[in-house]
Amino acid sequence: MSQGRAESDLEIRESEIEDVFALYPHLLQSVLGVSDDMLLMARQKPLPTGRLDLVYACLSEIFLIELKVEAFRRKFIDQILSYRRDLQRLQDQGKFLRGNIVPYLLCPGADRGAFEAAAASGVRFIAYDPGQVLVDFFNQAPLDAKYMAVVPSDKGVWRIGLVNPSIHLAAATPSVAEISSVRGLSAKTVGNQLRLAEDLGLVLTIGRRVSLTDLGREFLAKQDGGIPTEVVSRDQADLLRKFILVTPFFSGTTFGILTMVACVFELSKNTYPVPLSILSNHFINAAGLHFRWDKDKAREKGVRMYSNYAIELGLLGKIGNGYFVTPSGLKFVLLLGMHKSLRFIETIEGIQ
Repeated sequence: MSQGRAESDLEIRESEIEDVFALYPHLLQSVLGVSDDMLLMARQKPLPTGRLDLVYACLSEIFLIELKVEAFRRKFIDQILSYRRDLQRLQDQGKFLRGNIVPYLLCPGADRGAFEAAAASGVRFIAYDPGQVLVDFFNQAPLDAKYMAVVPSDKGVWRIGLVNPSIHLAAATPSVAEISSVRGLSAKTVGNQLRLAEDLGLVLTIGRRVSLTDLGREFLAKQDGGIPTEVVSRDQADLLRKFILVTPFFSGTTFGILTMVACVFELSKNTYPVPLSILSNHFINAAGLHFRWDKDKAREKGVRMYSNYAIELGLLGKIGNGYFVTPSGLKFVLLLGMHKSLRFIETIEGIQ
């Protein structure tokens, strides 16, 4: 009976699985079915008969791990037994930690004969799934938690400028009900506007009470009296662009805006300006919304909404159904790429 994935399906370097087990011994513990902690002693240890993949200490035992990403072959047993003999000689010479050496052979698939052959030779055979190991690694890796968790959401507000009157009133009127009354809008509409404002770091809401942040007060101060209140001024757009660059994963809205601009930039290699018909699916997938906004209406609304936000901030331009990256947008996406890369390098620098 086969276990694991078929050999023909596997396209992964053995060293990459080895990296996972070296960095996260508890994942190897799970594969081996071992409950006690394991301490990595050596990796790619040179021996007279070859290089041993991994060696761990576990209580009073030494686990000798020979790792494969191909289906079982009889010669693998001979190989790991030769490594065990090499280690035993080193122990006899006082050059290696003493303890009972337990040889493990890990392969992605095997039939009953493989288990029987290994058992007869004193080797513990483990049929494992490299794909599952990589999934577990990805879930354990110290990637930016915000990046992995945040996705754009539909606040029901088509333009950022629509929040201006509500946050202006919030400076003196912390009640959502009172703001709704003054504006002649429903509490739901005002609540949606303030949730969008909160996603942009402009306000804090607790229940039905709202207060401006320092950024929100600065945002209001940058309103331009020469343009309609519900239009984002040039200085306000500049302020929000800088905020998103510094905190790109602050919220689903900031992530959605940066993703929209990045998508138009990436797709420009295919055709320019970028047509909405191409941009739509690319944005939905890049934003992590493939299964959330799976209806045509939701996709169309979401893409229009976030492209509107990017246009208001001067990051994109649109003529008909064609999208352009503006000079500010080009600078934004290049700086953002550098910023994100540095953040990720910092969080995974332990991975060689």
